Amino acid sequence: MNLRTTIATAAIAQIAGCMVVGWWFRHALNNDAVAYLQLAEYYANGDFSLAVSGYWGPLLSWLLAPLLALECPPWVAARLVMGLSATFFLAGCTRFFLILPWQDTWKKAAIWVAAVVSIPWSVANVTPDLLLAGLLAFVWASLFRAGTSLSPSHGFAAGALAGLATLAKAVALPVACLTASCWLLFRPSTSDEPSKKKWAVLGAFLVGLSLTISPWTAVLSHHYGQFTLTRSATINHALAGPKGMEHYHPTFTSFHTPPPGRLTSWEDPSEMSYTTWKPWDSPRHLWHQIKVMLLNAAKIQLMLTTLFLDWPVVLGWCWWQHRLRRQERRSFSNPPHVRFAAWGLLSMMIVYAPIYLRISDQRYFYPALPLLMVFGVWMAEGFAELLPQARPWFQKLLPWSFVLPGCVLLFWWLPPKRTAGQLSLRLAEELRAKNLRGAIAGSALQPGGRVGLLTAYYLKAPWLGDQPGADAEQCWKSGADLFLVNSNDPLAEMLARHPGFAEINIPPQYAQSTSPAVLIRVFRRITPADASPH
Repeated sequence: MNLRTTIATAAIAQIAGCMVVGWWFRHALNNDAVAYLQLAEYYANGDFSLAVSGYWGPLLSWLLAPLLALECPPWVAARLVMGLSATFFLAGCTRFFLILPWQDTWKKAAIWVAAVVSIPWSVANVTPDLLLAGLLAFVWASLFRAGTSLSPSHGFAAGALAGLATLAKAVALPVACLTASCWLLFRPSTSDEPSKKKWAVLGAFLVGLSLTISPWTAVLSHHYGQFTLTRSATINHALAGPKGMEHYHPTFTSFHTPPPGRLTSWEDPSEMSYTTWKPWDSPRHLWHQIKVMLLNAAKIQLMLTTLFLDWPVVLGWCWWQHRLRRQERRSFSNPPHVRFAAWGLLSMMIVYAPIYLRISDQRYFYPALPLLMVFGVWMAEGFAELLPQARPWFQKLLPWSFVLPGCVLLFWWLPPKRTAGQLSLRLAEELRAKNLRGAIAGSALQPGGRVGLLTAYYLKAPWLGDQPGADAEQCWKSGADLFLVNSNDPLAEMLARHPGFAEINIPPQYAQSTSPAVLIRVFRRITPADASPH
């Protein structure tokens, strides 16, 4: 099978796989999906002042908006756009792999790896991370060619693509700029090569980047009344603050009223109050920042291992190669594509090290897959030189180091995550049938997300947040008309006994293959003038 046939076959298999798992996970929505979908609805309805958010990148909402304008159900629009993101990811990875100095066997294997792992990733979340990974794969391809050929046109293309990636997610800006700077400026020069060429390529990169992000930056700056590239970096750093500071989003830790016109403050968390801090404020803060970075460095290694099982072996291989090449301190390794992959991975690690990071946020490192593949092939070729007779085994086993984690994700980790989306859709239908309207509060946290938030989205009702540890009186004072709580939460019994709440009779709900049970209890806020409980 030649390369062209492999690409076509992998693309067809990926599209078919995305259709199957897309239907299987059709109602799976996460918390972030509510923000992207609601912002997309503002775009579709022409409410541009509400559609602008400095926390969320606009690109995913721009893709969702036309589908919602055509009255496509939100879950259908989400699945279509995530399937498109998976296809775009495969295209970007294919572009990158084809320009690498590999044997066709490795290129075919890498293309199939990208096709297979993108299938579970397309249903893991409704977020722009997979789209970002595809865009950055195109950036990697253009940037690698810019560094090897010192062509300003490739540098400009890489910059323009990096700007587009920034519109998907703001983290692309520092990652791309850091990778480009290190790759170009620390590139070994030859005697007949003027050093000015490096700066020309880097300049072209920055020009392409600036032209792409300038319009959106102007929109954000006008919206907030000050120069604004993004507000996500400040918030994510605030959440990593020292002991005694709030370590989670106020949207989910307090009762509050969303800003006028919005259904939830989650659409623009920057409008909530966060406690910011700076490492240089005090020695205590500096020491805390160092600890955060060290802890995140360890987390990142675990996260990369969940993408590529052989990553610890690669680290050992790198250490061994470093010992063998101690005299070559100028570069990480001889092959240019390995040096490039090293700069790309290191840039991602540096950007994520100082901020709030959870091991479960594997999606942040989807863009690392093509770079990890470079390291994997480099290591496998090195082992094959030591054991030539084992080369076919290395070529067969390496792809499974990427595919197996994807299979575990799809068949074991992700299925329970459908629960929140399924329950919220059914609850919304029940409440709509009972003609129960009004503001909603309470998370009713289930695998996959917050049922309270998702139900409010389906009902187009304001969501007034949640407050961990709140009692029934505080829930009543929240002002919410409806309160959702897990049936096994002690708060449910408190609300049932409180005279200010009446429980709504909800039929038993199914969660996956379990028997029907009341997983979520719904309470209506009443006053003495109200009728008896439903």
